[in-house]
Amino acid sequence: MTLLGIDLGTTGVKATLAQADGSFITAAYRPYVAISEEVQELDPLKIWNQTKSVLQEVAQVSPEPIIGLSISSFGESFVLLDEADKPLMNTLLYADERGSTEAKELEQKFGKSRLQQVTGLSVNKSYSLSKLLWIKKEWPTLFAKIASFMPISTFIYYQLSGVKAVDYSLAARTYLLNYREKIWDTDLVTYVGLSEAVFPKLVEIGKIFGQISDERAHELGLNPGIQLVMGGHDQVCCAIGSGVCKEGQALDGMGTVDCITPLFQLDTVDSQQMLAKGYACVPYQQNLYTTYAYIYDGGALTKWFRKHYEWYEDFNQLEAHFSKEPSTVYVLPHFSGAATPYQDDAACGLIYGLTTQTTRHTIYQAILEGIAFEMNINLEQLEQAGIMIDEIIASGGGSQSDKWLQIKANIYNKPVSQLVVKESGTMGVILLAGVATGVMPSLEEAMTKNCHRQQTFYPQKAQVHAYQESFKIYKRLYHAQMVIRKGAGMWD
Repeated sequence: MTLLGIDLGTTGVKATLAQADGSFITAAYRPYVAISEEVQELDPLKIWNQTKSVLQEVAQVSPEPIIGLSISSFGESFVLLDEADKPLMNTLLYADERGSTEAKELEQKFGKSRLQQVTGLSVNKSYSLSKLLWIKKEWPTLFAKIASFMPISTFIYYQLSGVKAVDYSLAARTYLLNYREKIWDTDLVTYVGLSEAVFPKLVEIGKIFGQISDERAHELGLNPGIQLVMGGHDQVCCAIGSGVCKEGQALDGMGTVDCITPLFQLDTVDSQQMLAKGYACVPYQQNLYTTYAYIYDGGALTKWFRKHYEWYEDFNQLEAHFSKEPSTVYVLPHFSGAATPYQDDAACGLIYGLTTQTTRHTIYQAILEGIAFEMNINLEQLEQAGIMIDEIIASGGGSQSDKWLQIKANIYNKPVSQLVVKESGTMGVILLAGVATGVMPSLEEAMTKNCHRQQTFYPQKAQVHAYQESFKIYKRLYHAQMVIRKGAGMWD
């Protein structure tokens, strides 16, 4: 038997085929054709067609029948269908500005505190509810035709099986889920003006909820009887695929965005303090919850530097020139605004400490340190709320840099492990499918077997002390740029 994992991203879809023990067989990827560089939209039918294409490709090489399929997906975005199951419009991506006014109106209507208590989130234009309210206001005729609301993974599951279902982690990104009760919130559903029947049924991640229809299996060249296993939000699936399974562990996803995903029990943390700082409370598995501590400019900032200032060296060549001591330059990585804990979209980046002796190697080291410093601020905030982290597991493109992981270990003063598996998102849904279909004994055992650490970077005492001193300076940069930004004073 084989297992199939699908990862739905904002730019393309990937299908990974694995043996029943989780070992890799093959993978296929298809990009979506962008509507335009300016428009933050995707055509849902193009997403489906590209998904069909990758499924057909892997089906041709599967050495045995596929027993289970699960999906990881980006959040917030959704597909609206009419009574004939036809998409009513393009899918709006989270970065689309539509919904900004409606988010403010929503907060005025219900109050910030009440909304946080229900959804476990701070109100934002990115979430589905804000965009639904915009559609209701601006396109009332279209809104009146809505028969089904589906997060992206739900839409793909529905095309495969005719079953409308979503897990709690993706449902949370709609801003319509009561995160404690794990039900669609009646007041918010009523406020938007839709029936609860429009929304998919809620299913716990890792549970079987249907199977691919015989007609669809035949069309795609797949064997009949493939069980559909509920996947979830991409950050949650990455954490599962990285072996994060208990309190004290956290994933540091070092992609375009740098995001730390820890685990905790809801009754052991100060959820009010978390929500006040913009940290979501998201259902994970069973009685565990997670949150997202993140910055917008992680890998994005290293790419920016390479594009504009590197000239000829690759990252390895740049890192070869790093000093063993902290850089004398400081970089505030708010080039796209500040995420948690500031939630300040107007914040800007800052490079401090430049002299005529500064080299591009120094600046690049400072960029990596600045990202780690910013994530360390998040770790401090999480610990103050009661989320204690003992081990960090790194994944994503940035995790391939040994120098960066050692910098993070020294700044975090915690061990940081590097994974053997590079695609933790698809590994996560493959493990979920394997456990649900019974070909893997348990999720924890499956993680132990498949989520191997390639190496672990431990804090170095002398460097830890030096970085702690540098961190004191770094923490003043955000407030310094606020003073400059507001024109209210000077550097102190």
